[in-house]
Amino acid sequence: MFLLRRSAVRFAQEASAPHGCATMLLVKTFELDTWNRGNPLAGWLNAALGLLRRFIPDYPPPIPIAEKYRKRNWL
Repeated sequence: MFLLRRSAVRFAQEASAPHGCATMLLVKTFELDTWNRGNPLAGWLNAALGLLRRFIPDYPPPIPIAEKYRKRNWL
């Protein structure tokens, strides 16, 4: 189990080297019935990231460019 997608992809690439293999990423979450409660730090990080997502827009507004930096016709 991985906290970050890029960590899982990197592990899959290294584990399947040099031949490579297909990687399947699930869209929906799933739950495993295990006795291990996992790393408690991962739960705290997930909660903190959830709070931060409330304040960060999905698509940030465009950065205004001053007129002096815009491309001009030099003809």
